[in-house]
Amino acid sequence: VRLTATSPATGSSVFHGRTIPAAPPYVTPYDAAIAAPGFSLDTERAEESDWRAAENWVTATRLRSAEVLQNPRSAQARAALQRVTSLDRREQLCALEAMEQVGVHSQGLRPDRLVPYALKNTIQRGLELSAPAGALRSQGDWYELAYRCLLNEAGDRVMDFQFALGPLVPETLWDDHGLAAVQ
Repeated sequence: VRLTATSPATGSSVFHGRTIPAAPPYVTPYDAAIAAPGFSLDTERAEESDWRAAENWVTATRLRSAEVLQNPRSAQARAALQRVTSLDRREQLCALEAMEQVGVHSQGLRPDRLVPYALKNTIQRGLELSAPAGALRSQGDWYELAYRCLLNEAGDRVMDFQFALGPLVPETLWDDHGLAAVQ
């Protein structure tokens, strides 16, 4: 599933009929390596498959973050979201959506923590927030994760969501990327 189509003339992307301006062209060698086909922290299996390939992305058919936040048990989370900056709020909403979607679409996984910027910072372009190299914890193990999240104009509701789940992050790399064993 392709989220955006880039215009060669302007560098802008179109996301569900909306134009998203191109980001500045600066890319570090580390960023380029992460975005390269076949990149994975699990170097032993990196050559086997490109988990970020288009055919591995899952598109949400039912968005879940608003539903979760409406639950009376989420009152504390709703209040906390009102106290953070708009960028942090957007990241938190998208991270919540990511955990819910992975839990629904990935049999056997029960996500309990997500670090969207574990390997590379999140990217916000217009209404879209991307986490190209994050990590998600389920049952004590960390998995690589990438996602794209489209928010409404106010930045308080997820409108569209896609993700690709990668391989396990080797435990030897957890400390290097701030991935806690238990918390």
